[in-house]
Amino acid sequence: KRTDLILLQSPGFTDNLKEFGYEGPSYVVPNWAPGLDFESAKIPDWLKDLPQKFTVTFAGNVGKAQAISSVMEAAKKISFNDQIQFVVVGDGSELEFAKKTAQENSLNNVHFFGRRPIEDMPGLFKRSDALLVSLRKDPIFARTIPSKVQAYMAAAKPLIGSLDGVGSQIILESNSGFSAPAEDARALAN
Repeated sequence: KRTDLILLQSPGFTDNLKEFGYEGPSYVVPNWAPGLDFESAKIPDWLKDLPQKFTVTFAGNVGKAQAISSVMEAAKKISFNDQIQFVVVGDGSELEFAKKTAQENSLNNVHFFGRRPIEDMPGLFKRSDALLVSLRKDPIFARTIPSKVQAYMAAAKPLIGSLDGVGSQIILESNSGFSAPAEDARALAN
């Protein structure tokens, strides 16, 4: 209440301020995409053996907040289509679960590459046909904009969202891609 000005990462937090009794000025200043060179990106060597198929890439934290179980369920649902593959680049608390799920279900359409340097992301995105962003179904996540949305948009690739609220709205209103409701594996697969 003694603050002169509050900067918000997402317009979804505006009403949240009022709930806490803040009446002062606030401005939305979204996160920005990292200053990476997407124009002259080279595909990293670690992707050289990746099959030439339609590639949906998930890059970043592989944790509970990202609802990776829904992504794996969607991969199961479309595993009959041998022309679509998922690439998971990153690390996190749910990575082992995702690998185990892929192995137990013989999901040959999911490839894991672990954590890679940020400098490799432009090349990874260049090699990808679509970029996937997902979040768990939760009111707080519906208010936020995942930072990867801006990075994905800077790469000028189609986005596939599996999230609610502001993040989904941005994807749809900017005509950047498609978005399914959070944790709806069937809609994501569709």
